Amino acid sequence: MGRIIVDFVAISIAVGLALALLELAIGQALAPSGSITTFIAALICGQLYGARDGADVSGAFAWKVAAALLAVVLALSAIVLALTPDFTARFSEVFSDPELSGVLIAAALILPLIVFLALRAAFGLGVSNGMKLRQSREEAERKKMPRDFE
Repeated sequence: MGRIIVDFVAISIAVGLALALLELAIGQALAPSGSITTFIAALICGQLYGARDGADVSGAFAWKVAAALLAVVLALSAIVLALTPDFTARFSEVFSDPELSGVLIAAALILPLIVFLALRAAFGLGVSNGMKLRQSREEAERKKMPRDFE
């Protein structure tokens, strides 16, 4: 699972930078690019895992991977928020209003569950695509092999 996490972090950073450059190039902010980055990275990690190992992940392993990827997403998000200028000032303003703080707490409890399920789905879809890719590569290799004639 360590290889999957390393791949996920590297791909998340690469996709995040690519989307940031795309936003700069077109001069317009994309839809929440953090969530796009997360799901693209999970999909690519699944493809790499499926193509490399060729193992189906319909069992508990996929849920463990989704939990690990969620932990990575939360850690990366915490780092980004910590590096955001004036984050603590904005955060304290939100918590000074009881209604907004209640909404924020509810969102903090619900959103990770949604992201967890979406990560599981994206990783699983990537694995199935990677397994198909591996099978087609193996079939192409078999076709290239010379056949023995009797």
